[in-house]
Amino acid sequence: MPTAQTTEPELLTLEQPKLPPFKSLLWMPVQHSDPDLYDFYKARGFAPIWSGPIGAERRAAFKQAILMATEYGLPPQIPSRVLDEYDQINPSHEIKISRMLIKFAQQAKYGALTPAQVDPEIKRTIPQLLAGDVLGPFISSPADEYFAALHPQTDEFARLLVEKRQIERHLKAHFTPPLVPETILRPGDNGDDVRLLRASLAMNGYAVDRFNPTYDEALTLLVSQIQSDHGLNPDGAFGPATAALFNRPLHEKWQAIMVALERARWNNRPKPPRYITVNLADFRMRVIKDGQIDFETRAVIGANLKTHRSPEFSDEMEYIVINPIWNVPRQITVDEYLPKFQEDPTAEPQLVLFTQEGEAVPRESVDFTTFDKRNFPFLLKELPSDSNALGVVKFLFPNPYNIYMHDTPSKSLFGRDKRDFSHGCIRLQRPEDFALYLMQDLSDDPKSMFDRLRAKPGESYLKLDPGIEVHLTYRTAVVEPGGRVTYRNDVYGRDAKIWAALERAGVAPNHGQTVQSVQLNAQND
Repeated sequence: MPTAQTTEPELLTLEQPKLPPFKSLLWMPVQHSDPDLYDFYKARGFAPIWSGPIGAERRAAFKQAILMATEYGLPPQIPSRVLDEYDQINPSHEIKISRMLIKFAQQAKYGALTPAQVDPEIKRTIPQLLAGDVLGPFISSPADEYFAALHPQTDEFARLLVEKRQIERHLKAHFTPPLVPETILRPGDNGDDVRLLRASLAMNGYAVDRFNPTYDEALTLLVSQIQSDHGLNPDGAFGPATAALFNRPLHEKWQAIMVALERARWNNRPKPPRYITVNLADFRMRVIKDGQIDFETRAVIGANLKTHRSPEFSDEMEYIVINPIWNVPRQITVDEYLPKFQEDPTAEPQLVLFTQEGEAVPRESVDFTTFDKRNFPFLLKELPSDSNALGVVKFLFPNPYNIYMHDTPSKSLFGRDKRDFSHGCIRLQRPEDFALYLMQDLSDDPKSMFDRLRAKPGESYLKLDPGIEVHLTYRTAVVEPGGRVTYRNDVYGRDAKIWAALERAGVAPNHGQTVQSVQLNAQND
């Protein structure tokens, strides 16, 4: 018999399946913490996007975009070492860089702040980019082109950037544009103050004969245009209100620009060829068509009170209402009118009481002293009339905030420079003209149509089909159609809140620091 031999059992070696690139345990937590990122990489077999020669090009372009972030009004974002040159990018680096890109793209497209957290009266919902929204387009185009297209691609945004860089050059050089005189100058005046005004206007970029000592017709027309551009009464006299906007310190203008850039990102969405915009800080409504002003009118906005300020949001105008009924909001009913009725039941006779079911209730049948704000059971309406608080026409873009545009019998308020007097809705100086403008889409003879409906008793609803986008905005740095940037006062103090939030996010003046020094700091991080 052969001799038995004692041997070690043979170890069986099973061929391990080849794993896709970067398939490792490091990806497992991502599947739970960031499923969108995991799904993006899973769909491409976990192949990296930041490795190899093309990955190095992408990292270099990303690093440059980050270094230029402050040039576009974003908080500084110092690049991590993972963007430096590496022969190999491991899964940890891959995940970190991709997350950095998603965050950067979110800020570049839609802003560094969450509007409602800054001020709850800013009713803007910001889209949230997912991994596929960012990484898919990124790897499908040259990296430098991708980053150039991330920021808003509007004329307004581009012009704000030009203004920002010009102000920064002035601040870096310690240059201050000459102040205009704050004395009141009127057409017909003569003397050194007029020469000083002309010299100041010339050095601020306006075409004017700087040596003429007379406040002549040409200067009057120029001042009127300047006042109109700045949202002021164009009376042609150069007074303190006009001078104050001109003499605003450069650093305050720079802050207004930075806030306007952030706001532009909040509403960074494609606009249709025609849309309506109300700049609350400018007290003005405009229709923009193909990039040009197609209609405009002065506006009155909500008073600067917690319960009255007009919110910022976007919606769609759907109806014109001729001979509107004013359904008095509950808060106004119980806060303002109930106390009046308790003192004098016959007060405000134009207002009619209704039950919740719509039945009219005679005033004399109600003992108002038995009710308070919580249990007052009636609705309050003002029926159509020439003195109705909504005037003869209103414009509805149904929204949760009960905000709309309308006519008003209080015409004198439109003559003021500062026009915040309403309960929140937008009053228009030219409501009938606006109605006729919109009704061109509904009739070949809008004037006859309007007059016929105006003569009818009761309300008449006209549906706009399609509706027109409405954007209630707030810009204290305003890009006028000619490209010039003009400035408005921060009537609600919202810009101050946004600037404070931007400062907390890291935005700060960088007027004396070059891009090269930023790069050096980033490389030493």
